[in-house]
Formats: sequence, structure tokens, C-alpha cells
Amino acid sequence: MPWGRLPQELAATIAPEVDRLQADILRLIDSGPEWAQRVGDAKVRADLGRATRTVLVRFVRLIGTTEPPLTAPERAQFRELGAGEAREGRGLEDLLAAYRIGTRVLYTEVARALADLDPSPEAQLALGEAVFTLSDALQSESTEGYAHEVTTHAGERERRLRRLADALFAGDEDAIRAVAHQVGWTVPAEVAVAILPAERITQARAALVGQGFVLEREDVAVAVLDATSALPHAVHHLAQALDGAGAALRIGPSVPPTDARRSLVCALLAPETGEGPVHAVDQLPLLLTRGAPEVAETLRELALEPLGSVRPAQRERLTATLASWLRHWGQRQQVAAELSIHPQTVAYRVNQLRVLFGDALDDPQTRLELQLALVSHEAHGSD
Repeated sequence: MPWGRLPQELAATIAPEVDRLQADILRLIDSGPEWAQRVGDAKVRADLGRATRTVLVRFVRLIGTTEPPLTAPERAQFRELGAGEAREGRGLEDLLAAYRIGTRVLYTEVARALADLDPSPEAQLALGEAVFTLSDALQSESTEGYAHEVTTHAGERERRLRRLADALFAGDEDAIRAVAHQVGWTVPAEVAVAILPAERITQARAALVGQGFVLEREDVAVAVLDATSALPHAVHHLAQALDGAGAALRIGPSVPPTDARRSLVCALLAPETGEGPVHAVDQLPLLLTRGAPEVAETLRELALEPLGSVRPAQRERLTATLASWLRHWGQRQQVAAELSIHPQTVAYRVNQLRVLFGDALDDPQTRLELQLALVSHEAHGSD
């Protein structure tokens, strides 16, 4: 073992510096982007503190010996750190980054002390081997713990998440809280359901750690987001993680957890525009027509029937004019600006519409039916 080639006096030099070295390592970990959002958690802080203390104390004790890098309890400690990352749905990248920071600080500080005791190249080589042998042992144990946790418990966690989703979409408050406790999910005051391509579920899971959960359901990935305070941030973060597939995101409205099914249905009915995340609350009239396609088709046929008597080209112009005229409450200038035509042309077309529809254009019920029919017509044409 390389520690046997290090001078025993080195241990006496490093031992008084353990507290300072630990503080330096924790400060560097805190400042890194990998841990910036996690170090405020008491358990995370305690785990990091124990891990850094274990490594530093163990390194000092190994100097001048031929013992293995870690004792059995220490191996179990670092296996559990890797398993914990798996249980939280994280990768190992953050933990390995912390190990690299600790390794760098340890090597730099010990190398300075060793230079005063034995500046020979052989001693420095032994130090390098010792530090990296210990680092390899840490990484190996954590990787093994991570892999074991994934293999053993991933299926059970997935089953519990499915039960949680079923409880949410059934509105069963007692079941929601019971299963949420089992998976370590804090039930927020409001949730929003997002729909995304099933093949991007891995990226979504990594992006939603601490902000929600995601699972595959009926050929799509369904994400349940915490919508209590930072839904726009969560959606933006998720869209970025999905890269090019972020445009396929469909977001349901924010609702109480027991009303999650409403958010799910709205998200499923929202159209895929390909122009960025689509929020269902911005498309509610369209969702009404998509939710009852047979009714929408009947409404479209009956409400727009008077336009069936004109030529196709004229029908297209009059349909666009009618939609704009209803949208702008008959404001001729606004209709002209939207359609890029002269206001007199607007007046001419509206007169044609009045000939076709008669006094019905002034009836509130008819105007509502026409607007819904036109929404359905536009969606039907794009489909």
C-alpha cells in the first residue's frame, strides 16, 4: 500500500489540520453549482460533514501503514451515500464532483506538508498513489451502492409513484398523503400536470428532482409539478432539459392535488404547436371543442352552414372576416389591420355576412356559437 511509503511524521503534521481542511472542502462544495441548491438541507449538510470527516481522519490513520483504504463500516457509509442519490432520483455526478473537490484539497495540502519532511520524487509519487487509491475506493463503494439501490428498489419506487398518480387522478386525499409519504414527496398546495414525449422521460426525471415527479402513462410521460409558487421556473427548467422536445410540452392548469385529473385532461387536450410549451389555460375554447369532437363538428356544420352557399375562395375570405369581426367586436379599423385590408373592404364583407346570416349576427347566443365553431374550424383545418 502506498501509505506505507509515507513518513510517519506526516500524520502528526496533518492531524491538527483536519478541521481546517474539512471546512475548506465544505466551502468549495457549497460554492459549486452541483450542490448550490442542496446544501441548505440539514440531512445533506450532515452527510457531507460525516463523509469529509471520515475521509480526512482515515487518510491520517493510514499514513505509514499497509491497511486497506476503508474499513467495513466506512465502506458501508459510502455505499449508502450512493444509494441515497439513487433513492432521490439523482445521478452520481454531484456526489463524484464532491469527491473530486475533496481529493484536490487533500492532495494539495498534504503535498505541501510532505515537501518539508521528504521532498524526494518517490515520496510525492507515494502521496499521489495514496490519495487516488482512497478516491477510487470512495467512488467504487458509492457506485456499487447506487447500482444496488437502482436494481433492487427502482421497480418498487416506480410502482409507488404509479399508485401516487392514481390517487391524485382519483382525487383520493387520504391515499395521496399515504403514498406520498412512502416515496418522500411533500404534497404541495397546488399541482400542475405536464405532458411530454415518453422517450424524454429520463431527462425529465433528472430535471424535476425536488420539483415533482414523472412517470410513463398511456404512451406519454406525465409529470406532476409543484405549482405552489414557482411553476414558470419549473416549466422553463424542464423545457431546457428536454432540449428540442421542449416545444412538445403541454401544461395543465394549477389545481389542488385532489383535482389533479382536471389538470391532466386539460394538458392532454392542449394542442402541440411546436412553438414552445403550451399552457392549456391559454387555449380553453379550443379545449372545449377538442374535448367533445362530435359536438364540435355538429356545431361547426350548423353554425357555419350559411357560408356553404358561396364559392370556396369567397367562403375562405368571409370566414376569416367573420372570425376577426367577432374577435374585435365589430371594430372595423382593428379588423382591417388584422386582415391587412382596407376598412371599406371590411364593411363590404360584413354586409355580405349580414345577407347570409341575417339578424342572427346580433344575437348573443348565435355569436357565442359562431366563435366556438370558428375555433373548431381553425383547429380542424390545422389538423
